Amino acid sequence: MVPSVAPAVEVSKYKVDILVPYACRPEKLIDFADRVSELRDLTYIRIILTNFHCPKEVQYMPTADLKSLLVEFIGFKRKNAVIVIDSKNKHDKFSRAKALNMLHHACDAASMVVAMDIDMQFDVGFLNRIRAFVNPGISMYFPIVWSTFNPTNVDKLAAFFAVPRESLSADYRGIWRNFGYGIYAMYGEDAKKYGLSESFTSWGGEDNDFFGRMKTKLHIIRARDAGLIHLWHKESCDATKPSCTGSKARLEGPPLVFMINK
Repeated sequence: MVPSVAPAVEVSKYKVDILVPYACRPEKLIDFADRVSELRDLTYIRIILTNFHCPKEVQYMPTADLKSLLVEFIGFKRKNAVIVIDSKNKHDKFSRAKALNMLHHACDAASMVVAMDIDMQFDVGFLNRIRAFVNPGISMYFPIVWSTFNPTNVDKLAAFFAVPRESLSADYRGIWRNFGYGIYAMYGEDAKKYGLSESFTSWGGEDNDFFGRMKTKLHIIRARDAGLIHLWHKESCDATKPSCTGSKARLEGPPLVFMINK
């Protein structure tokens, strides 16, 4: 007897809520919006992001302006394609765990949801894999992300070998981020059921904790995803977080570039 197989869901018939834990980085958000606008089909995507009040040295963008900016840059043609969840208390400090919990609460229970940072680049292939890997109450996806190295150091290697940057071996341009769990995809009703620990108030830790707890709740799919790229950026590390310092060092470049510098 041939086992029955559930029919594949057409891309146009499912929804993806992209959850963006955002605060006070308008230039980076515009870059993120530009990358999203390059996707072929925007009809099934909704962006939900947080908006926290900013330190005095950073200009705060009101929620209405933030929404208009994203709609314009991405090119959405329908209502409610962008939802902004505002932190009402201006003294409420941003943490990634707190922001993601706000977004879990706001997502559609019938959507597939993706936790996505604004320094990420993703393609349609990644969104299609979510459709294959995420099942309500059964499974979620923690992709292994490709992280690009510091472009200044990549250029030094390209000059050393006298080749264009694109001709360098992948090992000289980036690394698979086996140590990160910050990007994940799950079903909306599961996101509403499970949240992140808000005991993590500074950089890092919340993703590892969430991954560890979700392993006991759902089947975890973990795989390298070529359609998901973390773009290098400067990081300021808390001295009490050696994991941040280690992550920052790994993403500067391969050992050879530091030998060249000597």
